[in-house]
Amino acid sequence: MPVIAAINGMALAGGLELVMVCDLAIAADNAKLSDQHANYGLVPGGGASQRLPRLIGVRKAKELLYTGDRITPAEAERLGLVNKVVPADKLEEATNELAVKLAAKSPMALKTVKRLVNRGMDSSLNAGLEMEILGATAHGSTEDMAEGLKAFIERRPPVFPGK
Repeated sequence: MPVIAAINGMALAGGLELVMVCDLAIAADNAKLSDQHANYGLVPGGGASQRLPRLIGVRKAKELLYTGDRITPAEAERLGLVNKVVPADKLEEATNELAVKLAAKSPMALKTVKRLVNRGMDSSLNAGLEMEILGATAHGSTEDMAEGLKAFIERRPPVFPGK
């Protein structure tokens, strides 16, 4: 299942690494984000040197990893480090809304898409496209896909098995 980070307060060094392992991230508008390892003579050990460049690009990731500078939640959103910034008093509500939205989706489809995206990031585009075709073909025989197509034809919201 997708994992959502709700960032309230500080996400520094290891905290930022935890944010990066989540699938989606919502930050309070007063959150503090930074990779602080270099500030204290440390080297990331929770994935920052690998995940940050993949999320925001190599040049900007190096800047943040080398300097330990803090970025605003708005800049984190612009860079793609977080998906959305909300007022601090709306963080829980926004996170719950997203969770409810995802809970209404096909668990099987979400699982397959998550696996394809994660594995595809470590592959060439052609290999990723081949994985996608195989994943879509395998998903074609699931109850979730059958229910989704039936609901589409009947013009109603799907009710996926196991919900």
